[in-house]
Amino acid sequence: MSVYMVNDEHQVTRAEIGEYQCSGHLEADTMIVHNAVSAATESSASTVLVRCDDSDVFLLLVKHAFRIKAQIIMDLGHSSKNNRRCINITDLANKVGPEVCAALPAFHAFTGCDYLAAFNRKGKCRLFDAMIRDKTVLKVFKDLGKKQTVPSRIQQALMAFTCQIYGQNKERDPDKARYNAVKGKMPKCNITPCKKVLIEKIKRTNLVAHIYRSAHLADIEVWDPEKHGWIMAQGRLQLLWFTGDQGPANLYYESNESDSEDEEVDESPEVTDDENVDLEIEEEGLYEY
Repeated sequence: MSVYMVNDEHQVTRAEIGEYQCSGHLEADTMIVHNAVSAATESSASTVLVRCDDSDVFLLLVKHAFRIKAQIIMDLGHSSKNNRRCINITDLANKVGPEVCAALPAFHAFTGCDYLAAFNRKGKCRLFDAMIRDKTVLKVFKDLGKKQTVPSRIQQALMAFTCQIYGQNKERDPDKARYNAVKGKMPKCNITPCKKVLIEKIKRTNLVAHIYRSAHLADIEVWDPEKHGWIMAQGRLQLLWFTGDQGPANLYYESNESDSEDEEVDESPEVTDDENVDLEIEEEGLYEY
């Protein structure tokens, strides 16, 4: 891989810093972070400039800023749109602190990224403020993505956090929060996902957070997606929304019984064409009177 460096005399020099090998990287976002780490480690550059507009790359650079020895500058925007600007990633990471930076991969995955859907009408800035206010939630996002199996304490904390962002701070069970929302006639946008759906979403978050945490590595160990909230269908990975029945089994049983009782059997004798004509004549006579 080549690195272009600019000295104090504004002269550009090119240096080879090693063979370009990135196995296990699923997309360019993590590759960019790995290249930034390699450029700062294998060269004497004091500043690494990353030209990119992607929000995923921005958050990943902030997360790995303490790992990169050089100063990281992100060049984003477009001159034609008059929104081109440079952000000092290193200064930003120092301002928010290492704890928040360590929680960013899992937080970004859980609240919506390229792999996972966001919560309906729940902006990331508002959720970020809620995370940094709660030290327990902050620690949960720091720990998520380190192990293939999600501990029960992390799962329960994320479910309680989901209830919180939907305005039910005292509730920890998303199913009860859904019941409260429906009972209180809240708008549909304030109804939390059910517990079964959240369990699979947390599994997917754990996998994506692991990939984001490993972005600085040349070789990323990608866990089995089919054990983390995805299923293989017709050669393609699809979301596993939930496992088990869609609703209570007794509800379906009672519903089927009530449907059969409501069905009425028409036991009236068959009417012939001649009788139909007589009925029509009689009805016309009634209307005439």
